[in-house]
Amino acid sequence: MAKQQPRVHVWLTLVVLLGTAVYAIAEDLTLVTYYPSPRGVYNELRARGNVQIGSITAPADPATAPRLHVVGGADTTQVLIAANATQSNTNPLLRALASNGTTELFRLHSDDTFNLFLGSNAGQSNTVTGVFTQGLFNTFVGSGAGFSNTRGEENTAAGSLALSSNTTGWRNTAVGFRALESNTTGGANTAMGRRALRANTTGGANTATGENTLRANTTGGANTATGASALEFNTTGDGNTATGMRALSINTTGRFNTATGDAALASNTTGGANTATGSAALARNTTGANNIAMGFGAGDNVTVGSNNIVIGFDIDAPSAAGSNQLTIGNLIFGTGVDGTGTTLSTGGVGIGTTTPTAKLHVVQEGPAPALWVDDTAGDTTPFIVTAVGSVGIGTTAPLNTLHVHSAGGVAPRLRFTNPVTGAGGADGAWLGQGGPGGPGLLPDFVLWNLENAPLRFGTNNTPRMIITGGGFVGIGTTNPLARLQVRTGGATVAGAFQNTTPGGTALTVQGRVLVNGDMSVIDGTFTATDKRFTINHPIDPQRKLLIHGTLEGPESAVFYRGESAL
Repeated sequence: MAKQQPRVHVWLTLVVLLGTAVYAIAEDLTLVTYYPSPRGVYNELRARGNVQIGSITAPADPATAPRLHVVGGADTTQVLIAANATQSNTNPLLRALASNGTTELFRLHSDDTFNLFLGSNAGQSNTVTGVFTQGLFNTFVGSGAGFSNTRGEENTAAGSLALSSNTTGWRNTAVGFRALESNTTGGANTAMGRRALRANTTGGANTATGENTLRANTTGGANTATGASALEFNTTGDGNTATGMRALSINTTGRFNTATGDAALASNTTGGANTATGSAALARNTTGANNIAMGFGAGDNVTVGSNNIVIGFDIDAPSAAGSNQLTIGNLIFGTGVDGTGTTLSTGGVGIGTTTPTAKLHVVQEGPAPALWVDDTAGDTTPFIVTAVGSVGIGTTAPLNTLHVHSAGGVAPRLRFTNPVTGAGGADGAWLGQGGPGGPGLLPDFVLWNLENAPLRFGTNNTPRMIITGGGFVGIGTTNPLARLQVRTGGATVAGAFQNTTPGGTALTVQGRVLVNGDMSVIDGTFTATDKRFTINHPIDPQRKLLIHGTLEGPESAVFYRGESAL
């Protein structure tokens, strides 16, 4: 054994290791030389007091001075630790132990230029190996951080036990106590916060920011959770996005959900493809899918219903378990909202009613109009439906069930066209006021057919009158052969003309009158200008006519000239 030097209890300045100045406080100082050397290469300096290297100036207060103080005197490396050629993290470059001398506080080591491990057992199992040099570009800071990592690459862990179970997972970032603690082979995960993604094993491409975010996730992938306890109990669900404290917090296997806001979709477990924006939006949904809710508390009564759309502050769906429902502000409602892609939904829209019975169903309670359409540019109200159901076009105060008013230079008219007539200016028929052929504002009421087609009139689901395109009027016939043809059957009188004014004229005929049948004059005088008229001969078709005359007087009389037979 080499000869030891005696202890020195003095202020002492030594020159060792190429002349470096060493200052020791007055405590036991021992210089041990195992192999005598003029340059002190194998000398050992032992001290129980404070040691200062690089300066011989005594510290101001030795009691609080560091045990080892290196004072730089030039722009060179002040402390240099050179690793042994076969040194591993089992015996790191630097270790700090507790006062008992056995408990490790932290270690500093790097097994390659691109790795850094700082903390007790941090990166202890890391191995740089393989043709492609696996196990590189890792940074583990914290007690047990990256402890089990063997060949995983490009991982960053900061925090006690962060990424401690990772073996071959790569491109993970874990910041926080136990962040990504159980991850083994999962890659491309980012966990920031206490216990964020703690249970993840093989799930990849997850992003968790906040305490307990995605804490129970095991194999779920492509999830994004921001906010304390967001997606906390998700296990295998993937493609979820949760932003806000407790958003989607108990989701387990639900997929493709988006929750933004505190407690949004907080009760969802297996429901998928839901979108909730707003604090507590869809908060009670458990298994319902494809729901959309926007607003504070929007749709928070929905439990198992699917394909619902709820918009507005604290607005509930009409039915908690119903599906294919729409409500906007509890004013506009929809049913049968079942269309996808370009397929139209089968339901209807209700305004003021939750159960529309048509494509558009408007219900108004109270005296306000049910429908009002304004034209702000022209400062007019072109359309209104009052509370009692009256419709006004061009007026806000309809006087009848339908009131059409023209306040401008266009006559009020209703135009009717179809694919057969065409839809041009000379097509169809119209009903309204104005002169034929022009838009003038006249008091005339006109029913005008622009087509070469008849006008038909009927009652009791039976045709009664027709005006042909040629202008013939038929009553009781649809094919009149004269300007006016009246036809009837049985004992019904085909035509009757009566003037109740004494001496008044009930019928004036200019021209020939052909009568095929009986003609009676009842309670009156039959007067002819030339005292004669002709009637078809009933028994002599060759001679055709009988010429009859009349006698004027209080009693009806007639004579005729011609042959007759009884």
